[in-house]
Amino acid sequence: MLTLRQMRQLYSGLHPEEYWEDLICCGHIFGCDIETGNLEGFSLFSFLLICRGSVSIKYSDRQFTLNAGDLHVYAPGIPTEIVHMSDDYEAWNLNIDEQMVYHTPQLEHVVKVACFTVSQHPCPVLNLSGEIAERIRLLMVLVHEHILAKPTTYTKELLLTAIRLMCVELLNTQDNVVVKNHYSERHEKIFADFLQLVSQHFVKYHNLAFYAGHLNMTTTYLSRIVKQMSGHTVQHFISQALASEATVLLKTTSMSIMEIALRLNFADQASFTKFFIRMKGMPPKAFRKEGKL
Repeated sequence: MLTLRQMRQLYSGLHPEEYWEDLICCGHIFGCDIETGNLEGFSLFSFLLICRGSVSIKYSDRQFTLNAGDLHVYAPGIPTEIVHMSDDYEAWNLNIDEQMVYHTPQLEHVVKVACFTVSQHPCPVLNLSGEIAERIRLLMVLVHEHILAKPTTYTKELLLTAIRLMCVELLNTQDNVVVKNHYSERHEKIFADFLQLVSQHFVKYHNLAFYAGHLNMTTTYLSRIVKQMSGHTVQHFISQALASEATVLLKTTSMSIMEIALRLNFADQASFTKFFIRMKGMPPKAFRKEGKL
């Protein structure tokens, strides 16, 4: 999956100076800065607050439109497509590297809960009131200002504090703006842990049994929880992560199709090609050629 560093290299929208150590980026974006089209799965958590205009997004086979005051929440690994933007589209965008979240105790719980609660909802959007949207915007502006400012001993702590406060604000509002499914906290934790495991191990392990065993439960129980929480199967998340990684390797490296197949732990090139056609609708060689046009 694409890291923040790779996103900076491949996509426009945020300027290089709006990245902090390729772990956090935050900026004010406009329609003229963004191209429509497919964006591969990212290894990051993302918050997109629409300030003006509208944008239509296809996210994990679901399409929806965001308008001013809407906040789109993204969890790692989900393929996304920008379908359309209005001429006056304007938004604030905060992205946080996935591994930084998992290795930063001050962030891990609040970011994961704030993201996963919304991102796996049929429409992963928070419809914020004007007052709450403005508070979230101001916190993103604060993150942006700290990134642009001259680095100090406390820059990281200031960034983490502002991000944590923003996530707590979102958690405080979710009871009012998210349709509750009454999942138990245990099920939510299992689902979040499962997604983290997929992000860490999807290249080597493609089978349900590995993830169930790692979580100390039966395959049937894990399958039921994942389906209940997201509407998707366990294999869906593994396949999406593999497809995203494959497209990144095809676009950004000179590795042969066979090398990519072996890198992603497929038995041979033929099985990888069959998988890629099922996921992307074309052979990997054609996909690579199309990307160079």
